[in-house]
Amino acid sequence: MQTKERALNVPSITLTTAAVQVFQGDIYLDALSFRNGSAAGTIYLRNVRNSLAEVSSTDYDFSLGPGDAIGFDIATDGVSIRGPWRAVGSATVTLEILPAWNKDKRF
Repeated sequence: MQTKERALNVPSITLTTAAVQVFQGDIYLDALSFRNGSAAGTIYLRNVRNSLAEVSSTDYDFSLGPGDAIGFDIATDGVSIRGPWRAVGSATVTLEILPAWNKDKRF
């Protein structure tokens, strides 16, 4: 029996060494995952709800090496996962973002 795999179209952002806002959720966000989709380089993430200081390679909330991922959900991590989130790369890197919305509330 053969199975056909579908590629998941995950939103992604190319980051450089300049910090940018990468995500802002709303009241319907239930879970959120970030992944470093690059083969080299590090991504530094900051949830602006937790700290107003600009994200940098020396001042960040979370770091993701090549292929690393991190996930959050409302039940465990609270509403602060909605962000806003800012990120910066140690070089040119790809940040993949996978939000999960509560379909019962969304539509």
